[in-house]
Amino acid sequence: MRSLPTLFTALLAMGTTTAMAVAADLVPYPVGYRDWAHVKSMVIGPGHPLFDSFGGLHHLYANEKALQGYRAGRFPDGSVIVFDLLSAVSADNAVTEGPRKVLGVMHKDAVRYAATGGWGGRRILDRDSPTMAQDFKANVLLGANGSSREQPFRAARLALSDRLADVNAGFLRPGARLAVFFLTDEDDCSGASGTSVDANADCRAPATKQAEPPLLDLPGELAAFLLGPVDGELRDVVVGAIAGFDPVTLVPSCGSTTTCPGNNACATAADKADRFADLRAALGGARMRLASICDAQFRDTLTGFGEVLMPSTMPLRGAARSMSLGSAISCTRAFAARTAGSAIRS
Repeated sequence: MRSLPTLFTALLAMGTTTAMAVAADLVPYPVGYRDWAHVKSMVIGPGHPLFDSFGGLHHLYANEKALQGYRAGRFPDGSVIVFDLLSAVSADNAVTEGPRKVLGVMHKDAVRYAATGGWGGRRILDRDSPTMAQDFKANVLLGANGSSREQPFRAARLALSDRLADVNAGFLRPGARLAVFFLTDEDDCSGASGTSVDANADCRAPATKQAEPPLLDLPGELAAFLLGPVDGELRDVVVGAIAGFDPVTLVPSCGSTTTCPGNNACATAADKADRFADLRAALGGARMRLASICDAQFRDTLTGFGEVLMPSTMPLRGAARSMSLGSAISCTRAFAARTAGSAIRS
């Protein structure tokens, strides 16, 4: 089982141009959603890793077709799922709803939203948009069905190659720096289908990771892709990974004494991040930063990543046409098969 609540591959871009959305029409407002079926509620308080983004009291609602999807594992057209996040007010030993913070909506329509796997939602978001937060959170709400084989390296590469022709069109621009971030409690298991590697147990096995000839994509192949021309242009690349590492030493670590006999300091990681460590070796420490999925909160880590993204000097000659940033975030969960994308521009 995985500890992360969602799977998403999200593209974030900060620049100076006007944002564009892949879908020309927005997801309609879910009128009367609080009369729909209540799926679950949760309070996220200070100290939780997701507090900065999702702190408060949230409810999940589903219309009748979405309920069918939850039961069957496949959502039919017309399914609507609502993520309703409100402030949590604690008083007199009770927690009650405060002001609404965000309302995220996912709408299934295989024809209307064909470019995004059938789910509606804006993919490239303007920083000044009044619905930016809810649009982003709607994009990352995808459920937990599908293959248990984690392939974040392939997801990142596809987001920056094939998907540039459709759902990520407009994400990369001339002169943009590129940042790729991974958030996962599994190791990468990217590779061709049709091999003996199929599930988490196969991916975690040392025999799989060390097989000759290789059963998985080599981390150096992703490094070569990122350091080569991406969409026809060499880019200043920064990579970050929050994964199965010892919170103190940042050596690969996980909670299983069988999978990680040498280091169990990261108790909530399902597998040690060997292949992320190999990717860092291929890219070099100056280009890739590591952090532990077992950290109590990710604020300091993400702040550090942000500082790496911002150049310490500004060239006076030969400056890029657009002093902007492009970033890709890949987060994975077991049994999840789909990925979604969003982009933010300022």
